[in-house]
Amino acid sequence: MTADPAASAEPQLTIIEPQRGMERLKLSDLWLNRELIAMLAKRTILQRYKQTTLGPLWALAQPLAYMLVLNTFFSLVIRAPTPGVPYPLHLLTGIVAFQFFTRCLNDGASSIGRNSGILSRIYLPRVIFPAVSIIVTMFDFLFPFSLLVVFLAFYGVAPTANLLALPVILFFLLLGGMAASLIMSVSNVRFQDVRVILPIMTQMLFFATPIFYSASIIPESWQWLYGLNPLVGIVESFRWCMLGLPEPPPLHLLASSATTILVMFVVSLYYFRWLDRSIYQYL
Repeated sequence: MTADPAASAEPQLTIIEPQRGMERLKLSDLWLNRELIAMLAKRTILQRYKQTTLGPLWALAQPLAYMLVLNTFFSLVIRAPTPGVPYPLHLLTGIVAFQFFTRCLNDGASSIGRNSGILSRIYLPRVIFPAVSIIVTMFDFLFPFSLLVVFLAFYGVAPTANLLALPVILFFLLLGGMAASLIMSVSNVRFQDVRVILPIMTQMLFFATPIFYSASIIPESWQWLYGLNPLVGIVESFRWCMLGLPEPPPLHLLASSATTILVMFVVSLYYFRWLDRSIYQYL
């Protein structure tokens, strides 16, 4: 009687080692779950607008209202200087870029918490929920951006070669939004104080960003510190690009903002993974 080769074979030994470096971040989860991300993003967009009369046009209401209020106050009362640029366009370009970032911040903060019911029943990589919020924010961004294009046409601002830089500017704006979304999504679940701090943070960021004023009014000795705000260089570059201004923003502002965004993004990946390990006990 011959022995079964399978029975006499030595058992296989599998060694599981902890992942190190960038592998720990599991960014491949985004690609592996791409169909689920697309489905959740579509569902979120439909749910957001299906019960409203104007639908996605409500995405125009906030930037338009901000522009009208700020234009009335700062152009008539304070008369903020914006040489060579109609003040409504100066405001709207800043508001459009700023609101994309703050929506990433706010929607990202609630992205995991509002899906706690799903996570309590099945396992899903938590990183897909900030990704969904980014996609929805990108969809919403199309409407205020279209509003800006209409205002540019109304004021007779023709496209210039500056628009060639728009993809780079939007890339850094998106990268900063992704970093903010990742950080806030796990922080809001882990630390309840975030819900109180977030509105304060948004207001402080609004006044620290050149939306209703120009970055040129900041004293030169403080420019290095001012440039650490990642939105300063992005907003000024977006304004230069869309309005076709002759002089680009100072190079040090662009370098500071780009560096801050890149550092934020790398830190956000590790920070998200660090808190994600114990996120279930707080859902």
